[in-house]
Order: sequence, then structure tokens, then C-alpha cells
Amino acid sequence: MKHTTYFQIEPSVAALARFPSVLTAEEADILLEPLLTSRSWADRSAWRQDAVAMAVKLLYLARVREYEFLSSPGDARRVLGSDAITIQVFDRWWTLREMPWEEPSEHWEGYLASVSEHVEATGNVAIDEMLQTILKRQAAARPS
Repeated sequence: MKHTTYFQIEPSVAALARFPSVLTAEEADILLEPLLTSRSWADRSAWRQDAVAMAVKLLYLARVREYEFLSSPGDARRVLGSDAITIQVFDRWWTLREMPWEEPSEHWEGYLASVSEHVEATGNVAIDEMLQTILKRQAAARPS
């Protein structure tokens, strides 16, 4: 059987404080933008949920290190405090949250709410109504 897990990657409190002070606004925005990703694996393999989560962390960190502003060891140390690609470096600057597909309402709504101003209507009544509901909840939750 094939398993797929969805993950939300978000900046940590430390990242929110540090990246804007050591990077340009555009560079900081790249590192601070939430990301949704997924990984699949077969149950007849050595892969289990904890290993998949670790792989996601390492792959994400390797990916962001490809940006020109983090590609040199010196720039990585300046921004991330290390030029290593490790779980510890990821955990310092980002959080990883599993988002089970079987229970999408609260998990997926939280993700969509964080990027809702960028989500356009799809033309599908069910999806567009869900998006409108999320936007209304966000508006109601904002302080007046």
C-alpha cells in the first residue's frame, strides 16, 4: 500500500525575527512564505512517518540553500548560523506540521487561511464556497 503525507512548512518565531534583519525584504519573504509539500512511500519499505518527516526537512533546507543569497557557506552561516544541512538547522528556523488528508477541515483551512489573499476563485462551487467561508472567518477574527 502507498502512503502519502502532506506537510506544512512555516517559519519559526526566530525566523520571523531574524530573516528580515539580515536579508533584503524579497529574500526574507522567500524564506518566510509557508509551503505545502507531500511525500509518498510504500508500507513494504524501511520508510516510516518519522523518517519521511526528517527527509522533508533535509530536502527543504537543501532547496533553500540553492538560492544565491544562501548558496555560499559564508552566507549560510551569516543567515542560518550554520552552513550544514541538518535537522537541527531546519528546526531552528522552520516548523513542520503533518496535515492528514483524512481530516482536512481544520488542517487545510489553517494553511489556506495563511495564503488566502493569493487564492483566486476556481469556478467550482464547493471549493469557492469553502474559500469564502475561510475569508469570512479571517475577517471576523481580525481586531476592529
